[in-house]
Amino acid sequence: MFCLALGCRPFLRESVEKVVNKILDVLIVAAATVAVIVAISEPKSPTEEPSKDAYGATATHTTPEKTETTQVLQKATRPTTTETEPQEPTAEEFLPLEEKTITLYDVPLATDLQMHIIRTAEAYGIDPAIIFAIAYRESTFNASIIGDNGNSLGLMQVQPYWHGERMARLGCTDLLDPFQNVTVAVDYLAELLGWYGGDLAKALTAYNRGSYQGTITEYATAVLAIAEELRGTTYESTKHHFGPKS
Repeated sequence: MFCLALGCRPFLRESVEKVVNKILDVLIVAAATVAVIVAISEPKSPTEEPSKDAYGATATHTTPEKTETTQVLQKATRPTTTETEPQEPTAEEFLPLEEKTITLYDVPLATDLQMHIIRTAEAYGIDPAIIFAIAYRESTFNASIIGDNGNSLGLMQVQPYWHGERMARLGCTDLLDPFQNVTVAVDYLAELLGWYGGDLAKALTAYNRGSYQGTITEYATAVLAIAEELRGTTYESTKHHFGPKS
């Protein structure tokens, strides 16, 4: 019995070692399983991902967890690029805004130039017939005429030498342009009327001579007569102005 007991000790030792090794293997597997479960259950950290902004530039940003609210906001703020074809306006979309009757003169000047003369004169408080009369006397309505050895230009025969500052103030650069020529001439006549207390004959004398020297010139008398004649040649023209229906 004693020998048998002694002979059994190596066998018992091996059995114990096997059991311990199996227990260790089970513990290792269990620990690994727990680590995997913990890793899966932890929330994911934001990740960096490239994207493009509204202008096509690449940017790096974090992607937060999307909720229903953020999706709605993103949809509302996203620029739309829907293209629509232009619609042709229909006749029903336009109404006559104004039907205005304007008075024109029976002179060889285009309607737009006549309207410019009338509006400019009225803006300065001058009878438009006087401006038409000066234009007839000075150039017989020839906007390209150059007189006084090249010193007087255009419809109203304005001399740039004496009116450089006036032209700069009025933004006029070309006295052979009848619109600019009239603008400068009317401004000058208005200034003369101011100097001579509104006396048209004296102002016309100065317009032609450079100053009033106590005598009304034949030029001033002629212009006044031409203006009177022109007033009898006026006619009415109706202009329609259309605009979008409000």
